Amino acid sequence: MTHEDLPFEGVKVLDLSQGVAGPYCAMHLARNGADVIKVEPTGSGCWSRQLGKSTGDHTAHSVIVHRGKRSLAVDLKTPEGVAIVQRLARDCDVLVQNYRVGKIDKFALDYESVKKSNPAVVYCWITGFGPKGPRADDPATDSVMQAYTGMMSINRGAGGVPQRIEMLAIDFSTGLYAFQAVAAALYKKATRGRGTYIATSLLESSLALQEGAMMESHLQGGAGEPIGAPVGMFRTRDGYMSVNARRDAHFQRLARLIGKDEWIDDPRYSDARSRVTHREELMELLRPIFATKTS
Repeated sequence: MTHEDLPFEGVKVLDLSQGVAGPYCAMHLARNGADVIKVEPTGSGCWSRQLGKSTGDHTAHSVIVHRGKRSLAVDLKTPEGVAIVQRLARDCDVLVQNYRVGKIDKFALDYESVKKSNPAVVYCWITGFGPKGPRADDPATDSVMQAYTGMMSINRGAGGVPQRIEMLAIDFSTGLYAFQAVAAALYKKATRGRGTYIATSLLESSLALQEGAMMESHLQGGAGEPIGAPVGMFRTRDGYMSVNARRDAHFQRLARLIGKDEWIDDPRYSDARSRVTHREELMELLRPIFATKTS
């Protein structure tokens, strides 16, 4: 597609969010043709600029989440700064923000205030634990959510200890879910002429991301079994190799490749369910074989 063919050409977006989730949502709108104005606080700017090692006034994450946008530094502690952002809010099609509960209201930039002068606005508010409930005021980060929702327990290390996924999986997935919701709301606006209020959270998206794992836990009594066998990481002579040969045809090809044709008719390994039942012994047989071969 050329830039003129992008679906959100002509859409004006006001990005008041900081960090990763909200800015990532707005970045995808920009990639699809929207004109995104990113409002940053004066001084240090959006705190994504402090995520990791700096290169100039950017970090790797701030480059990713802000590409394609126009940036405007505004001091919301001054009446002039507030007036500037309120004017932008009156003229935008989409507003994205991730202020803590109650914090944006004092600038008259909450949904009810913005809707009075811009009734067709698509308003997206991203919080940590949601706008209501006992944890609504609690601070939330990607790491907090990975721990709180049980994602770390799924990602156990070799010793069985829950561990963090070493990337901002929750932040980025929240941004994607928010972008999906905003895109749907823009379709409604285009076809029905009405705006939409969207409230989502890191908590909601982290749970949505784990729907399959939660259903497995429910159906299997709390301890989900492996998705198949052999599936896992193997050390080779010169590195590591990830192997997924859980389907019968794939396992048969693997057995032939490593000279273990007899495994194909072995009742312990002849079908997917049997391989899961005998997973540990199968993995122990495979490890020394892979260790003798280069990746």
